[in-house]
Amino acid sequence: RDIALYGANYRIYYAESFDVNDKVLHKVIILQHNDKGNLVARITADKAIWTQDVWVFKNCVIYRLDKTGATTGEPLFFKEKIFRLPEKPEDFLRSKHQTQFMSIFGLYGYLKKLSNNGYRPIGLLIDFYNKISYPFINFIIVLLGISFALLPNKGGALMYLGVALAVGFLYYAVIITSVSLGKASLLPPLLSSWLANIIFGCVGIIFIIKLPK
Repeated sequence: RDIALYGANYRIYYAESFDVNDKVLHKVIILQHNDKGNLVARITADKAIWTQDVWVFKNCVIYRLDKTGATTGEPLFFKEKIFRLPEKPEDFLRSKHQTQFMSIFGLYGYLKKLSNNGYRPIGLLIDFYNKISYPFINFIIVLLGISFALLPNKGGALMYLGVALAVGFLYYAVIITSVSLGKASLLPPLLSSWLANIIFGCVGIIFIIKLPK
């Protein structure tokens, strides 16, 4: 789900989902820019099917845009249209890795271009918020470590090691669960990325406040 790809010739591709077995993109959007970064055309289709080295777009609409992004002329509608694009199915399979290795600012620009055209891909939003929230994990782990280290030592080093491993495993489980709930639209994207940090950050602060004076 939420397939997004920077393509050749200043194109951005977005699809709600990609059927890997049948090589079909569903709810496809192509944003065509010129060499100055201006959006000049928007192409939409119910689906794009890869067959015989070409993409066959079903119920395809092509909008021509002016410098302000407004539609110029009548949209062109095609029941079926063939596109000979350089992007192949394997490129869309790798698209997730493309966004994972983007910087925060690169992914923000990517999302902004899609949002300006009325598209709000939840998966990409969560990836963006994760890039912000993940660096705070180290700080919160240190906070939890300090609070445990200052507790009265009753069980020795092995007890603290066991507690640390349990907390780390639980932290990881909460992150995976909250992100999964977010991508299933059961949690807002921002909350799904920050939920684990909020929970364990509060736990660390509470432990420090309750430490014996």
